[in-house]
Amino acid sequence: MEKYRKLVTEAVFPDPFSQRRVSLRDGTAAITEYRRSTGDVSGTVDLMLTFIEAGTEQAADLGYGDENYFAALENKLDAVAKAWPALSGEERTRVSARLNWVRKRAQAIGWGYGDYVDDVVERLQISRTEKRVLEESGSGLTARWSRRRS
Repeated sequence: MEKYRKLVTEAVFPDPFSQRRVSLRDGTAAITEYRRSTGDVSGTVDLMLTFIEAGTEQAADLGYGDENYFAALENKLDAVAKAWPALSGEERTRVSARLNWVRKRAQAIGWGYGDYVDDVVERLQISRTEKRVLEESGSGLTARWSRRRS
């Protein structure tokens, strides 16, 4: 996993003093290779978050990015949101913490990216809250129903 994290980070946010260019394609290829070889949803989400974090950090620190750059970051964010239901509660907690960091870091970034991140993270948090409320109310209903039948 560390090997893939390093590949993604170096592709998306290479050392600014190196001669290496940004390659979102290489970062995406590393994620795809990991997903295909392992089938690990949680690990794939971790790598997509690494991609998003590195890209957001680069945009915030260096003012890097254009329409295609931010579209790639948004696509990865959408993929994380799509994988959200497949994650366990513990994994969602970790992902949520990382997304909140991205959300804070992206606030000052233009191109509508900060607003997009804010919207997606808000939707995921609402989804998580609604699920918790339904689970809590559902267990309460179940308990009441059981008492009635006895």
